[in-house]
Amino acid sequence: MKYKKFLALISGIICSGCAYYISGVVMQERGPVFVTAFNPLGMVIITILGSFILAEKLNMGRYIS
Repeated sequence: MKYKKFLALISGIICSGCAYYISGVVMQERGPVFVTAFNPLGMVIITILGSFILAEKLNMGRYIS
């Protein structure tokens, strides 16, 4: 239990490293347009997966009005 903060830090570093690596590979293969075009899509995918896998509830009323 005392390693929760450490594990969150390590997983954040690993996920960021994987994201930068994938962005670099896509940029090398397809060009920078694809990386910048699909970058905002990552937040949408994370929100959808969080609501399905982790059963998070979305509060959209504050953002719509």
